[in-house]
Amino acid sequence: MKSRMLTCVTTFTLLSALAIPIWLAAQDHHQTPPTYSVPCTSTGGTDGGSGGSICNLPLYRQQADPGSRTVPPQCLGQPIPPHGVMASVCQLVPRSTKTRQASNDLPPNRDRGTYSTFDVPGAGQGPYEGTFPYAVNDLGVVVGGYFDASFNLHGFLRTPDGTITSFDVPNSIDTNPASINVWGAIAGEYLDASFNSHGFLRTPNGAFTTFDPGSPTGINDLGVIEGDYADSSFVFHGFVRSASGNITSFDPSGSVATFASGINLAGMVTGGYRDSNGGFHGYVRSADGGITSFDVPGGSSTGGAGINLWGAITGTYGDANGTHGFLREPNGAITTFDAPGAANGTNPYSINFSGDITGVYVDANYAYHGFLRDHDGTITTLDAPGSGQGNYQGTIANSINLWGVITGSYNDANNVGHGFLRIPH
Repeated sequence: MKSRMLTCVTTFTLLSALAIPIWLAAQDHHQTPPTYSVPCTSTGGTDGGSGGSICNLPLYRQQADPGSRTVPPQCLGQPIPPHGVMASVCQLVPRSTKTRQASNDLPPNRDRGTYSTFDVPGAGQGPYEGTFPYAVNDLGVVVGGYFDASFNLHGFLRTPDGTITSFDVPNSIDTNPASINVWGAIAGEYLDASFNSHGFLRTPNGAFTTFDPGSPTGINDLGVIEGDYADSSFVFHGFVRSASGNITSFDPSGSVATFASGINLAGMVTGGYRDSNGGFHGYVRSADGGITSFDVPGGSSTGGAGINLWGAITGTYGDANGTHGFLREPNGAITTFDAPGAANGTNPYSINFSGDITGVYVDANYAYHGFLRDHDGTITTLDAPGSGQGNYQGTIANSINLWGVITGSYNDANNVGHGFLRIPH
């Protein structure tokens, strides 16, 4: 696990980045809707591990003027509730039409966000040590890992007021959080004293549940965890762990190695798999277990990285010219893209409710830059203040939440890692 983390910190090769197509249309009413419903009628606890419904959250009570909303195509014809009441995720649109029009009046490709940088107390300050955020939830809580001066890996969470709490799975030698849901439940992996990897769930009150097999890469707001693991023959498989703790392994047809990278509220999982000929393909798995494989036309390899509420997927594909980003819409249509200046690869990681995508690209000098691809296709370069511009230095944007808040890390000129949070204009 540590070597996996170190690869991200030092070389950012990003070969594990798997893509999801983005849903382009909070304003495109011609989009084919997905064939599942959002589980707003679910009941249960609200601890992120027992099946609580996100529709009970104050977050999902729209406070904007209903007349300014842009309505997703899946929600056309559904009644809009009274002002201030959230009856369905179909009434949730985080940014109004008025906000979008104001942004379009400004020059494109200019970073208009506000950055906050931070370091976890106790994080090492030597080369390749430091603070590395991985994910931000829809309430603005950040989760990630940090290396101390002995190069041991610990977990942390940072609340919107800047309070940082570090944590370790009991009896672990390394703790590597991967994802956090809206309730504050965290999923990830840890190493025991024998260097064996296991999965963990940390509840909002700080209690740990460990499980096997599993190397989690995501947790949704209903407490469902996805990830992958290697069996005794070192063959990789995907898995889904239900909120009640049941684990289901899966592999797309023809797979000899399956990797999982993202899950949405409906339980849809995306990732990539390798076939017996060495080809790499993307897939999407529905909550009922059905798996659809896909490839970017003209690409030699395809992998999904993230998936949003509507089933839009973003990820990376390769061809003779390197790596590029893609968006796969819920109806299967694929759009490819490259960040301006991406001489050595574009690697998307995360896609939010609105179809905004974030990730990293590599320039001609092998420096790293974060990027934001707006759902209208506009791409903005993101460079955190203080980020280095040498080889394998720079900014990586790992995660974007419902409101467009982005978290990630940057290496400075001394190759020390730091965290950042970017608030949209």
